[in-house]
Amino acid sequence: MSKRFNHMGITVFNLERSLDFYCGELGLPRPPEGHVFTVKGAWLGKLVGADDPRIRVAFIPLDDGILELLEYEKPQDGTTAASLRNWDVGAAHLALNMPGLQDFYDRNRRRLDFVSEPQTVEGGPWSGGTVVYLRDPDGISVELVGAAGD
Repeated sequence: MSKRFNHMGITVFNLERSLDFYCGELGLPRPPEGHVFTVKGAWLGKLVGADDPRIRVAFIPLDDGILELLEYEKPQDGTTAASLRNWDVGAAHLALNMPGLQDFYDRNRRRLDFVSEPQTVEGGPWSGGTVVYLRDPDGISVELVGAAGD
């Protein structure tokens, strides 16, 4: 049986704001026609464990997988920002390759919520590469990865 990456889902407060961040600020492709849609129904309620949920969804294509952004219109009683720190159990992050990482950081460091300036990796398979964390509009950790010498 083949096991391959399918998608990563992130629950967001406002779908349009998150699309602006991921597709506008970070340069990911916009979802193709028909890939921003609404899901609801008894099957969904059973799946997510909520009564009568309604979710606006956007599928952003990423190589062999999808970044799935989900805005819950119902229920609306969730927290409005991610509160897990990188070192908290259960924390997750999305990592994206970013050619020209230092230039991207220099252009956007005052506008986007970076945790630090880009750091050079000192060991392991990515040794010599650069990485930086930032937060999306909902506090989700996003790691940008630059190649060695980039």
